[in-house]
Amino acid sequence: MASTNEPTKDNRTPDSGWMGHRKRVPGEPNRLAKEQSPYLRQHADNPVDWYPWGPKAFDRAKKENKPIFLSIGYSTCHWCHVMEHECFEDDQVAALMNEAFVNIKVDREERPDIDRVYMTVAQIMTGAGGWPLTIVMTPDKKPFFAATFIPKLSSLGRLGMMDLIPRITRAWKEHRGDIGRTADNVATALRRVSHDEPTGQMGHPIIERAISDLKKRYDPIHGGFGKTMKFPRDVLPVDETPDRSSPAKADCRHRAQSLRRPIEIRRHRTTGRTSARRVGSPSNRRSCSRSASVEDNAQTPDRSTGGGQKDPVRGAQQAAGSISR
Repeated sequence: MASTNEPTKDNRTPDSGWMGHRKRVPGEPNRLAKEQSPYLRQHADNPVDWYPWGPKAFDRAKKENKPIFLSIGYSTCHWCHVMEHECFEDDQVAALMNEAFVNIKVDREERPDIDRVYMTVAQIMTGAGGWPLTIVMTPDKKPFFAATFIPKLSSLGRLGMMDLIPRITRAWKEHRGDIGRTADNVATALRRVSHDEPTGQMGHPIIERAISDLKKRYDPIHGGFGKTMKFPRDVLPVDETPDRSSPAKADCRHRAQSLRRPIEIRRHRTTGRTSARRVGSPSNRRSCSRSASVEDNAQTPDRSTGGGQKDPVRGAQQAAGSISR
């Protein structure tokens, strides 16, 4: 005879063991404790009811009609750990997340295929990307919200988790049609991007439009581009513009040169709570993407030979020397 404390086939629920779901005991490690990824295991003691990427999470989301909160990061990402400490280790935030979402954690180094898809989604939806990558999507994996780092509390015009989660919950209940249309549009754009292939070199009109866009978004007070948190951006190859002496070319070169930062083993991160908009005050933290850091450093000698360098060889030697120190 079955114990009254054990669920039977007739009274099991998705959270009590049937279909592989079991209600979590407070203080007990979550499902990530059994994962092979060290990064995922770092989140095993979070009060967030994390799932690894897999069918169990999506089955539960469909059965309970909940959106999915997908968080992608990796072990050496500074801001991934900041968000974990501020949000995923916080009981208040975790309670909201567990009530509103089915939560999935992904290690981008273990699943670069998943990271690649949803990083493209973030770039489509926001024009930028980075880690930690935050995606909210329907149970059938159609994203309708994308962001990177999200603090616990709202500040400096950036929504925090305590305000954002109730807004998403309200929209999910009251504006499902709008969410569905947004998700369908993003899915269509993702398919279009995935099937697009390069047709040749960038033409001069495209480069001129890029320069014009950069000039509009340049922040003359704090430096950098945009009005919110700023990160180093790749320098546009302005030497490829049609007229080397054009005012747009000279202006873009001048501003690009003014944004150059000291280079060590890794590029400096230009961000921070109190100086998030001030490019002149970088915080010396390692980049949130190891692959991006390697690429950036590898491109440094090439960049140093451009932008009007009078002595390209000397510029390359100086850049290579700064990397080796």
